[in-house]
Order: sequence, then structure tokens, then C-alpha cells
Amino acid sequence: MTHKLHKVVALISGGKDSLFSLLHCLRHGHDVIALANLHPPLSTAGSGEAGVAAQTATNGVEDLDSYMYQTVGHHVVPLYEEALAIPLYRQEIRGQVVDASRSYRYSGPATHPDAIRAQYHHDETEDLLLLLERVIRAHPEIDAVSTGAILSDYQRTRVESVAIRLGLVPLSFLWQFPKLPPGEEASLLADMQLVGQESRLVKCASGGLDASFLWDNVASNRIVAKLARAMSRYGALDSGAILGEGGEYETLAVDGPSPLWKKRIIVENEDRSVVHGGGGSVLLRITKAQLAPKAAAGEGASSSSPVRVRVPELLDSMFVRLREYEEELDASVGKEVLSSIYNASQGRVAGGTPWSVSRGRTTLHMCNMLASKTELTVEEQMSEIVQRLVAVLQAEELTPDDIVFTAIFLRSMAAFPAVNKTYGALFSRPNPPARMTIGLGDKLPSGAHVMLSVEAWRGPRQLREGLHVQSQSYWAPANIGPYSQAIAIPAALRDLDEVDAGMLVYTAGQIPLVPASMELVADTGDMAEAESMSSFSLQAVLALQHLWRVGTVIKATWWAGGLVFIVGEKAVAQKARAAWELWARCHAQGQTSTPGQDDSSDEDVDLWDKKYGATKTSYCTPKKSHSLPDPECIHAESTSTGPPPLLIVQVDELPRGSSVEWIGLGTGGGAQVVLDVREEEHSTIQRTAIRGTGAALVYASFEAGLDHDTLRRLITDVVRRETNLSRPGVPGKQQPAAAASCRVLRLTVYADSSVQVPEMRGLELVRCSSVWGGAAAGRKLSAGVVMRLESDSYW
Repeated sequence: MTHKLHKVVALISGGKDSLFSLLHCLRHGHDVIALANLHPPLSTAGSGEAGVAAQTATNGVEDLDSYMYQTVGHHVVPLYEEALAIPLYRQEIRGQVVDASRSYRYSGPATHPDAIRAQYHHDETEDLLLLLERVIRAHPEIDAVSTGAILSDYQRTRVESVAIRLGLVPLSFLWQFPKLPPGEEASLLADMQLVGQESRLVKCASGGLDASFLWDNVASNRIVAKLARAMSRYGALDSGAILGEGGEYETLAVDGPSPLWKKRIIVENEDRSVVHGGGGSVLLRITKAQLAPKAAAGEGASSSSPVRVRVPELLDSMFVRLREYEEELDASVGKEVLSSIYNASQGRVAGGTPWSVSRGRTTLHMCNMLASKTELTVEEQMSEIVQRLVAVLQAEELTPDDIVFTAIFLRSMAAFPAVNKTYGALFSRPNPPARMTIGLGDKLPSGAHVMLSVEAWRGPRQLREGLHVQSQSYWAPANIGPYSQAIAIPAALRDLDEVDAGMLVYTAGQIPLVPASMELVADTGDMAEAESMSSFSLQAVLALQHLWRVGTVIKATWWAGGLVFIVGEKAVAQKARAAWELWARCHAQGQTSTPGQDDSSDEDVDLWDKKYGATKTSYCTPKKSHSLPDPECIHAESTSTGPPPLLIVQVDELPRGSSVEWIGLGTGGGAQVVLDVREEEHSTIQRTAIRGTGAALVYASFEAGLDHDTLRRLITDVVRRETNLSRPGVPGKQQPAAAASCRVLRLTVYADSSVQVPEMRGLELVRCSSVWGGAAAGRKLSAGVVMRLESDSYW
């Protein structure tokens, strides 16, 4: 399928990354219509070669030291209009830093009161809005904006805020680029050198760099080696420093490949001088720059040759190996493989259907959220659910922005646009909840078009972390809408402003979209029946890689449990086994290497972190490599070191016609997990407890073929036993119920329509076509149960 081609306005600063991003736009067939640049105040408005000298002579502002915009070398920027033969629009930076948070909190006048609007009017980010509005008036066909953000959430979220408000698609093809195959920090510089982009160092602001680096080509082999040596002395090689991501240096692009570059920029020796700044920084003052014809194209090349910039491989090396294994597995197996129980309250809004509401120490769980009338349309049902949801949250002194995770169950995925419109209106702050969406068909309760489950958090907003990337890139699918890729909250809080024992990580459902195009991945060739498993395997591997990449960026270290939803009526057993094998092997391989990041740093450098973060990044010693999964987070009390629990659930439909959707609940932030696996009567119990928090996640898998009475009894017994365990990893040891104070926050049962389950207060029943799982080879089950437990005693 051909992906949508965009008319792009490119944000340029003159730096290497903003110009290199243009090459990736062209590589994907997008049309760059205009350039846009923000600059410090100029006393003389000039352009072209003479304008550089005039502006410099009459204005002493060389660099605003902005955390949003690169401004060093801004006097040369007017030359790009002729050098690239693309119209350039410029505007003065008039604002200051009003919002210094990592994620920009302003989403437009419609969602904020007058006082907030007046305050944000003076933020430098809003200068970008004014500039892009002017560009769109001149070029109304523009529908996307390109940026050179690599690791900085501070910059990315501000550009995304402006872009979304203007209806533009944000394109950030360099986002997380050092983490993508081949997983080398300097791969971006190597790519620039390969295509002939020449970017000169014009500012050095790191202790490892001095004036001797100025005006060198940052992508040359010699300078890359010098940068690596300089950064290694400060332990910063794996933190993005070699790319200047922490403000270590700034560059000015002066030449690049055809057909983008029509002319090159020349600055003679006598037209540049060194200026010493604060903190040991040095920069170049350029008094004159001029344009010159580019050298003649080499043999076999022309000014109209297509851009050949490297596109990172779709799969990391670890997932390539998993894909190869899945193909071997496909060839080797045939088609036929393989009530007062807890402290919860029933919430009821007057005139409505009872919902299950369970309260933890810092969380609120709601499930079975259905409309009261079956004759309503899907829009009307969703509106009623939302109104009642807001009422329950208000009664708990919460708002929709306190929700951290949502599960949406639909009768038909065709209803998703209407549901999403109403759902999206709930949120006004950055980093909305993570979300999964599945279609259950006629297995949804009779007359219901939509059902919701949500989890909200009562803790301080500043301790909640979010990952909401809305830009298209090579990294993972963009979430342009009311859901984040991941939300992390403290697993436990003894003090309201301090994280005690790590984080819980909620991820959004991941489907196999190609990130750069946002189209569903597909095998090449005819997708006949003989190749259906090959198509599923590719989709399953890519979607799982998305989950891993999201987990890695949010710094998860272990998956407490996973779900994978599959569709289709053919080769279901084979698909279930394939998914289970992927999960198991991903953890086996991940114990020794993190996909796409052989030596990546645990600390990503972010400009926001360096200035405003609670802890400053130290370059004195190398950082421990981040790993997912990280075997060091498994506590010694564990009785199991196998893969985390996984349920494979066959449903009717998934978003975008996908064959598979992965979701995980992770831990991070130093959390220590205690793992326990027990084989009991007709069942397997897998418990993951977070030490020091009293929190645990339990998966119970019940073998296929059980009669209704036996299954009901077993589920009831498992819940009772799990809530009476005195501590994780110590099965059989019990204590009086009064001392245990253990409660089920959420109890979800996945079972097909023929299965009868026990009636329990707060039970969430998800009817599906089939469910698979257990501790070995993804066998078929009568039912799968997922329990979130919490004890008042901090295990």
C-alpha cells in the first residue's frame, strides 16, 4: 500500500539535523514546500550574502542559548533559500521560557482559561505557532512539518503541540536515531558523511571540546574519532553527546547532496573569528558568507538523482533473529499444534447500570463500564459512559487527566472514530493515558456497542511520567490522538513526593505499523494461504519490537505480564504457539542484549534534563547499560527465572485490520521483582510481586476441557489463596485475613462464550473466541485470569 505523501514545511536552524531531516522527507517522497526559521532580534533585516555582514556588524547577538531553538550562526540562514531553491520564512524570537517542563503543557486557547492563555502567549514556543501560521497562509497546501529532534522530549513535544493545533503531521525521522539499527551512536554522522552533507562546528560548549574543533566538518572520519575520544574522557559516549544532543556543540550545514542542495555556502578564513563565552564555551562569529556553485555531479549521478539517504532497517538484530526462528518453526510444525472476596465497592450512578469500582492506596480501578440503555447508538452510549465516568472521578476528587490506562472494547471497529472523538475530548493535559482497543463482535454484552475499563492514579502529577510521541519517525508508530505510548507511575508511595520502590509501566497496545509510513506491514508477494503464517509472523515480530522500543525509552526493566490479541479463524493454534515462542525467546535473548542498543546508556541526554531536571546528568563515569529485560531486577527470593506470564487471546477485530496487538505491564525505576510459578490442580499460577510495595500481578491459566462447575471452583479457590498469601514467593505460608489486608484491585477473566465463570463482585469478563497461554508453549485454555493485588503491608 502506498503511504500518504505530504507537503512539508521544514523547520531549519542551520544545524546538521534539521537539514538532514529534509533528505529523509525527500527519501519518502514528501515534497518540501517551504523552510521556516526563528532567529534572535535583528537590528538590520537583510538577506543574501550582503545581509550577513550587515546584520553582524549592527547586532551583537550571536546566540540566545535557547533550549528550544539553535540560534548560533543565524546570520547565515537567509542563504538557504537560494542554496536549496526553497522559499524561506523567518520570524523573530520574542518570547521567553514560560513553561520549562519536559512536556509542553499548553494545547491551545480552547482548553485553557484566559489567564493561562495570556501567560503562554509569552512563551517562545508560541513564536513558532505565529511563524507557521504565516507559512500556511502563503502555502495552504502544506499538511506536515519536519523537525530534526533526536533525543530531546523538550523540543519534540513543543513542535508537536504547535503542529497538532495547526492540523499538521509532525515528521521527526531522526527521533531515537542512535538507538535504531545498527545501534551505534555515531551512525547518524556516518550517514551524513556518506551522502556528502557537510556541517561545520560553530560552537563548542563541552569540557572535552575546545576552539580547535571549530569549523571542522562534524561528520568527517577524523572529527568523529576526535569527538569520540573527547567524549570518552567524560564517560558520555553512549548518551548522545557525540551528536551534540546535550548542547556539547552546534553546527552549520554548508553543503549537501543534490537534488536538495543547488549551491553551497562558503565562509573564508578572514570572515570568521572565535568568540569566548561563559562556562568555557567558544563560538564562531561569521562576518561574511557567500554562495558558490556546487561541484559537478559524479559519474552516474545528476542534479535530479533521487535521494539515497540510508533508511534504518525495519527490525533490530534481535528481532531479525526472532523472525528467522519463527520461519523455521512454521516449516517444522503442522496446522494442528499444539463476592466478598476483596474490599471493593460497587459504584452506581443514579439511573444507570452498576459499575465495578475498586480503590487502592493510590489507584482507582473501574470496569464493566456500559451504557444503561441498549437502544442507544454507539455515540449516545459512549457519551453516557463518559458523563458517568466524569461523575465517578469527581466524587473521588479526580479528573479524566488522572487516568493512566484505558481498555476500550467495541462490538465493531467501525465504531472507533465515533468513540475516539468522544473519548479524546476528556483530556486536556500532556501525556494522556495509555490505551488498548479490541473488537469483540457479538461477544460484547447484548445491545452494547462499547465497554470501557480505566485505571486512575491519585498521586502527584509531577511523579507521573509519560511517553507520547506524535511525530512520524523510524522508531515506533506515532500516537496522534488521545493516548500515550506509555505511562509510568510509582508502584508505591509512602510519602506523597517520593518514589519508594520503583515504577509501574502501562503501555498502549502495539500493532504492526511501519513507523515511517504508518501503514500496516505486509510481506511481499502473493499472500496466499501457504504464506498466511509468514504474514502473521512478520506482524507479530514488528509489533513486539514496538513494545520493546516503547518499554526501553520509558526505562522499563521487566514485564510483569503480557497480553497478545490475535484474529482470524485459521491456524489459531499455530499463531498462539508462535506468539508464545516469540515472547519466551525475546526474554531469553534480552537477558544478554537489548535490541538495537548493544551499549546504549541508561541515561538519555535531554536538554530539559540538563537545565531543569531534578538530577543533573554526570559525565564523570560511564552509565550502566539499560537492559530490557534486566536480570538484575529479579530478587533472590524468586522461585522462577522463566519468561513473564503471557495470555494469547483470540478476538474478532483489531485496529487498522491488524492480525496482532501486544500489550505489557512493566516495572522500572529500580523495582525488584519476585517471581513465582506454581502448578496446581488443572492450572498454572504465575505471580510477579514488586518487592517493598505490596503490589503483585497474578496470571492464572486453567487447562482446556474443564467442566463449568470445576472451572468456577478453581477460579474462586485461586483468588482466595492469592489474597491470603502472606508475601510474594512464599507459597503456602498464610496469615490471618485481618493481618493480610490483601485485596484484588482488578480481576479480569478471558474466556470464550461457552464458558461459565463464578459470579464475583468486580469481576471483569472479556468474552473471546479462545484463550491460550500457561507456562509452556502457549497451550489452549478454558480461561485465563489476570489479577492486580495490593496489600496494606509493604512486602
